[in-house]
Amino acid sequence: MVTKSSNPMHYDKRVVERFIRAGVVKREDYEKHLAALPDVESESELINMSLADERADSGADLDDDEDDLNDEDEADEG
Repeated sequence: MVTKSSNPMHYDKRVVERFIRAGVVKREDYEKHLAALPDVESESELINMSLADERADSGADLDDDEDDLNDEDEADEG
């Protein structure tokens, strides 16, 4: 018999499906858990950010590694 899990990690959305398949958590218990969660949207803060903003702020090369390989080849030659 499956009992309701008291471990909050069992309800983590990243792993809950695994625990449901393993019989550790019942889907009905998970749905009840979700329904009981408070709505905290009003406490959230919207953050606008794009990848271009991050790249400009960090100075990092965030594209593919192809040009980095070319840079290494040029360094080996020089």
